[in-house]
Amino acid sequence: MRLYDLDQERRVLAGMVAFPDFFATEISHYINEKDFYSKSSIAHKTIYLKINSLIEDDKKVDYSLLLHHLNSLNLSFKDNMTTSDYLSGLDNLSQTMSEDAFKQSAEVFKLLSVRRDMVKLGDDMSSKAKDLDSTASYQEIIDSMDKIYNEKIEIYENDSGNAVNLFEIMPSLVMERANDRSIFKNLGPMGPHESLNNLCGSLTKGGQIAIVCAGSGVGKTQWTTHYCMYVAGKENIPVLHLDNGEMSEEEIVFRMVASYTGVPLHLIESGDWADDSKCKGRVEAALKKLGTGEITYDYYNVGGKAIDDIISYIKRYYFSKIGRGNKLIINFDYIKSSFESGGKFKPEHQIIGEMLDKLKKLIQRDLSFNGRPQVSLMTGVQMNRQGTVGNRNSDAVVDDESVIAGSHRIKFYCTHLLILRQKTIDELQWDPMFCGRHLMKIEKGRSFGADYARAENLVELPDGTQKKNYINFEFDNFKIIDRGDLVDLVSHMEGINNLEINNNPDDLPNL
Repeated sequence: MRLYDLDQERRVLAGMVAFPDFFATEISHYINEKDFYSKSSIAHKTIYLKINSLIEDDKKVDYSLLLHHLNSLNLSFKDNMTTSDYLSGLDNLSQTMSEDAFKQSAEVFKLLSVRRDMVKLGDDMSSKAKDLDSTASYQEIIDSMDKIYNEKIEIYENDSGNAVNLFEIMPSLVMERANDRSIFKNLGPMGPHESLNNLCGSLTKGGQIAIVCAGSGVGKTQWTTHYCMYVAGKENIPVLHLDNGEMSEEEIVFRMVASYTGVPLHLIESGDWADDSKCKGRVEAALKKLGTGEITYDYYNVGGKAIDDIISYIKRYYFSKIGRGNKLIINFDYIKSSFESGGKFKPEHQIIGEMLDKLKKLIQRDLSFNGRPQVSLMTGVQMNRQGTVGNRNSDAVVDDESVIAGSHRIKFYCTHLLILRQKTIDELQWDPMFCGRHLMKIEKGRSFGADYARAENLVELPDGTQKKNYINFEFDNFKIIDRGDLVDLVSHMEGINNLEINNNPDDLPNL
């Protein structure tokens, strides 16, 4: 049979014109421009993109408006038909089409696209099998085919199209956890900060997105790198560090060594650590532990790349190096819209929202295994001027979602939204035992730790006023030390320093 049907493509385009709302809610999630057959012409693909752009911008889709957008593109059609005549035919077809007919055409159209993809997939697997060395083992052959196959098939198997009766699956899920307690523990490893673990639980459960919002230079890269480095060392979960052109691998390496050893950064960068016996012992011990090859913390510079290119790289990396069904933490430093091609036509908040939507689908759907997500994402976003401290008092600093630069959609897509900032002058004065110069507030938590109430309830201060709880952090040479939360500060004013964790370098990342 033929692997394409141009008449069905025309019917899909006509249906988009006739029923734009129905397309947006019922069909747009499973078709895109890549589903159009374009070996002989890109006309249908181009028309789809224009119609879809109008629908996304909530503009009316009609014949005259489409003609205005497409006239300058010099599209070619069969039998030398003009763009005006072709769109007129689509307009006439749209007026006689029903929603059911549109849906049926879209389903046939998608199945043809899947068939073409499967034919290409078979060709790729055949080519790979022929190129394998003659000495390749059975397992090597299977692994090679599995990587090629699953990179494509994971995209299609996420949605059966059927609703699930939650009461029906409830008994087996609840009893499974009671019979095997390791399932919950393995879902998400705890981080290095006891207070944060108590309030939020794990930030690196499969399928979750944890976002740290902070101003420029406050330390969001330092914080996320410290957290991921600890989990990588303690739980032996590989980390993929995606840098948006802000820091080189050399800068990251030196900071990680300084954090782990406690040796000042300038001694690491200059090499003067080798002249001090104590520093030398710490650094050499750290290099020995971190250089065993048992821990994976990979760095890749994604500066200048669009989100689709980044996602494509993550898929290739995951299936080729990590393997299907294995855990991975992605540390994306950080979310911004500078390199997206749609920047001239879409507002920044829409671009960032679409980026996070694609990343969420990637980790929750494309890289899942047996219905369970295996990959988590930790990233940062820039804070706007409303949340900066400067010389302001705490009452003048905004600590809510309005401080997020670029997008109100960020809170919608993430699992945890954490606001990190330096303490104000009055907050430092109110803290006579010095619990660090940084604090972190939980703006959103879709999952919590053992003390849910402590995370959500307001804390009563000695003067009778109430404040939202926060966690105190001391940034010590790129090591982040948990100094307890506001409840601890109020309850233990004299003994707060006892909350400091051991500064022994073996505590981070607890190898």
